[in-house]
Amino acid sequence: MRLLGRSRARNRAGLAAALARQLPPEALALSDVAKRAYERDGLDVAGGRPLAVVLPECAGQVADIVRECHRRGVPVVPRGAGTCRTGGAMPPEGSVVVSTTRMRRILDLDAVAGTIRVEAGVRNLAVSERARDSGWFYAPDPSSRRTCTIGGNIATNAGGAGALRHGVTVNHLASVTVILPDGEVATLGSAAHDAAGADIAALLCGAEGQLGIVTEATLRLTPRPPATRSLLVACESAGAAVDTALGILRLGIVPLQMDIMDREAVALCEAFSPSGYPDGAVLLVQIGGIPEELREAIERISNIAAVSTIATASEAEASLWRGREAYYGAAMRKGPFLALDCAVPLGDLAAGLAGARVLALSHGLDCATFAHATDGTIHAFIFHEGGDSGRRRGNACGDAIRVACARMGGTISSEYGIGMEKRALMTAQFTAEELALQRRVVDAFQGAGDFNPGKVLPPIAEAAE
Repeated sequence: MRLLGRSRARNRAGLAAALARQLPPEALALSDVAKRAYERDGLDVAGGRPLAVVLPECAGQVADIVRECHRRGVPVVPRGAGTCRTGGAMPPEGSVVVSTTRMRRILDLDAVAGTIRVEAGVRNLAVSERARDSGWFYAPDPSSRRTCTIGGNIATNAGGAGALRHGVTVNHLASVTVILPDGEVATLGSAAHDAAGADIAALLCGAEGQLGIVTEATLRLTPRPPATRSLLVACESAGAAVDTALGILRLGIVPLQMDIMDREAVALCEAFSPSGYPDGAVLLVQIGGIPEELREAIERISNIAAVSTIATASEAEASLWRGREAYYGAAMRKGPFLALDCAVPLGDLAAGLAGARVLALSHGLDCATFAHATDGTIHAFIFHEGGDSGRRRGNACGDAIRVACARMGGTISSEYGIGMEKRALMTAQFTAEELALQRRVVDAFQGAGDFNPGKVLPPIAEAAE
């Protein structure tokens, strides 16, 4: 064992020099100050000190880096913009972080086929900005879309408020170029709508960097609706808002977005970014289509709900949603918090929201909840006093809410991913056999490699209760 340890130490000692020979100086960060910035992601917990941080500018450099690490047995941690809130990009001690944020070229836009080819470091919102003049947009819209990157979106299978109408990342991924854990370059998928063979590219969605590093992707775009309208419905409670939302869906109207804010969430956001929301809970709805369709939809919604605001101009729509979109800033202003992204079946959304509040109160903690009334995602913000004891109490409450959602037939995570934060809870959602199957997929890609170790899958698979 001692000889093996010495050999591994020599391999790692020579890695920095090998990388320096392969990369331009600006693509390699070796100083303690530079490496410290990559010890954590959006989860405010520090990981280990990486051996090196590399910022390649092309797929060829990524392949060279991965091959060198694979040859020396050094773990690789893929990283995008670092907006992940689960520790999914947190490095173990002595690993190499490969950040694709400098790979931000938009390579091609096919306005006829409705596809766009981008490098992994392109921001989510930049895709829609580039496609706007051609009448298209990119539908997956996580709340971090202004900063998160396509590579990270693929790793976590990111979705957003429009998931029911348009789907999530996997539904918009045509093909990818990926550097496999041994450094091999593979192109998976096809821009054709009906490609032959197994859809291996889809396996990368949600794998959180365990199967390789995406360097390029061809994405399917969605036609931009001719017009949109946004509505605000004042509700007595979050449960009443859920009832109204489900009533809208029963009408056969599938909104672009439909979000619920409970009373506490409304008060939190109004104090931070006033948007004119009334006291109590609110339901925000955005619909799209031709003007005649929109008029009919608004009339039908008004027959079942007390619509208090109808925004028709783009500026008015943006103003109506501004408070809702400021919820992270509002939460940070209030104090230390834990943000959840669990989900339940739509029919159980009211019970899920009520259950989250009951569990928070049982832990002696304040709670504000938001929900996507299109896919059942519950964003519960659990506020605690900070420090180690506060974080432990907040985490215990968060775990209880996640497990409760899983037992309702939902999921412990619908947007942020699993990372390190939730890997121990995977047994609450998956059986031992299901986890073993996921492990076999990872092992088939990694072989003897070590890609993003310590993430997603628990070390010991136990059957879910």
